[in-house]
Amino acid sequence: MSSPKLGSYLRTYRIKSGLTQKDVAALLGLETGSTISRTEKGNGTPSVKVILGYCVLFEAHPQELVPGIILDIENTIHAGAHTLEGQLKKRQKTPMVLVRLRFLEKLSQLMG
Repeated sequence: MSSPKLGSYLRTYRIKSGLTQKDVAALLGLETGSTISRTEKGNGTPSVKVILGYCVLFEAHPQELVPGIILDIENTIHAGAHTLEGQLKKRQKTPMVLVRLRFLEKLSQLMG
């Protein structure tokens, strides 16, 4: 299920461009504007292709276009990294485990 806020972001970009839902659908290779309509109303989750299509079409970064989704992804990655790091610290320190731990440490620094 999509959020009304996501639909609002996408609708805002579309309206500012002067394009119709049917126009956007055609530009994204969709047969009808129904996918665009459902998404804008908050009644459907757009595919990754549709979200990235909006980003390309409107020259927008995903963080601008779908900030809620990006935040959810960041939170999931942060939590997963914390869990994985704890598991790896309990293992024998093989070269591969050390590489993975260094990656997770850098990731943690980037994500704050």
